[in-house]
Amino acid sequence: NIKNDIVAVANNYYKNLFSSDLDSCNSSQTFNALQEAIATIALVTGLDIDDKIEALELKRTEHEQNEIDYADHEYDRWKDERDFLDSTERDVDSMFDTLR
Repeated sequence: NIKNDIVAVANNYYKNLFSSDLDSCNSSQTFNALQEAIATIALVTGLDIDDKIEALELKRTEHEQNEIDYADHEYDRWKDERDFLDSTERDVDSMFDTLR
């Protein structure tokens, strides 16, 4: 029976490949593509994918938080560098002012 074969392939995918695909997601587009793919598999097979959706949403949330943390870190680094350059520039200006 073809439907049974499709369900077996889907179960094999979930058991052996889904975690790897989930781990390779690194953008909103890849998370969305994986979500669409497993939703299509569920539609065709009738399999319950609630646990897969939950895992995907958890990983997506972690990824988004990591992106926010990285952006915050880079902003702080840029701000610190800018402040350092500004203070260095003021120090140099001050040095030249004493030469007048």
